[in-house]
Amino acid sequence: MAIREAFNQVHRYSKESFNSENSLFKYLQIFVISNGTDSRYFANTAKRDKNSFDFTMNWAKADNSLIKDLKDFTATFFQKRTLLNVLLTYSVFDSSDTLLIMRPYQIAATEECCGKFEFL
Repeated sequence: MAIREAFNQVHRYSKESFNSENSLFKYLQIFVISNGTDSRYFANTAKRDKNSFDFTMNWAKADNSLIKDLKDFTATFFQKRTLLNVLLTYSVFDSSDTLLIMRPYQIAATEECCGKFEFL
């Protein structure tokens, strides 16, 4: 299965039920999609111009080498400290209150500027 199909599936679900008035899914901040060999994450937003495959991101190490394999992705991205940092520190809102999540190189640059090298 192509990774784009996984994105399209999440997008279909979001139109059908995720963002309905009584849905718990509207409280999700991050979606993760994978086909086993390509894994990506993206922000949960109903904004049409931000709900594009172009806003999906591969996870990466601090040296910007991609982590695409599902096993390696889950071993790094879903570590408690990493996931909490992504949710609490590296999720931002743009001027129209659209949720965005920083790309790995933005996270690494922010960490370096702040003097924190423990993230990735």
